[in-house]
Amino acid sequence: MASSGGNSDNGGALSAQIFRSLSNSMKQNQAVEFSKYASLGTVDASGFPSVRNVCIRSLEEDPVSKRGALLISTDARSVKTVEFALSAVKSPDQRAHVEVCWFFPLTREQYRLRCHVALIASEGAEIIRTSEEASIAPPAHGSTGATPTAGGSAAASSSSTLTPSPLLSKGLSLLLRRDPVSHERHVRFWRSHNEVGRSYFEMQRPGTVKIAAEKGDLDRYQPQPLSDDKPSFNFLTVLLLPYSADLLKLPRFEESDAENAKRSALQHVEHHHHDTEMRKKRGQTRWKHVWDEQKNEWNVVELNP
Repeated sequence: MASSGGNSDNGGALSAQIFRSLSNSMKQNQAVEFSKYASLGTVDASGFPSVRNVCIRSLEEDPVSKRGALLISTDARSVKTVEFALSAVKSPDQRAHVEVCWFFPLTREQYRLRCHVALIASEGAEIIRTSEEASIAPPAHGSTGATPTAGGSAAASSSSTLTPSPLLSKGLSLLLRRDPVSHERHVRFWRSHNEVGRSYFEMQRPGTVKIAAEKGDLDRYQPQPLSDDKPSFNFLTVLLLPYSADLLKLPRFEESDAENAKRSALQHVEHHHHDTEMRKKRGQTRWKHVWDEQKNEWNVVELNP
């Protein structure tokens, strides 16, 4: 494996080759709105894969770990928060592990990033209590399962189990940051969300069955006032810290750069990879980047596509 750069001696964490490549991909694909979304994979309490699309809001250096980090936000009451905590408890290194799959259509690149997770919550937020509400495990594969109910994920049944509170508490304590630097970053991240985005964190718990508004229904839920300096207690900053990256670059053709620069709408994005008369500008390549924590550097090797 060849070294692809460390941190402090080479201009910071983002100077590593994998982050330079990722930053370029983000810039070159920013005209496509959905290129900000990536698939985030976790494992649920029953051991089954759980995948959803998340909005990657930024790539930056984490001042605490001095590593590159992808920032997303999530609701503390969401199931993924519980899955982060359970991953940390079950992992030998006591860290949560997730995988991000991110495809960039214009540059035809796919990143598969295995990441550690760090969480930042608002001061005074009862993350453990709110996460317990989302910790009902889904029924085993193939079973009938529980019946969804209003205000809850599912009705209790023999196939649904509640994650023990001590286990969830331990997992969250391994992931949550309480230092002043992280808190400041949390507030700045909250401010970067628009008013509509902020309001979602004060709605009913994600994943619960929505019922028609009845007389007095609104009285049962009183959202806290929102401000720039006081993030919602349900708002979590999630840092995804890559430690392994598999980068696949699909073939590109000579006309692609000029054509893609002119296309600002998704319906106008056309690729000519089926046109045998076009000359290849880039063949298909694949690279594996691995973070060496002891040496504080990334190593890279080329793979067969």
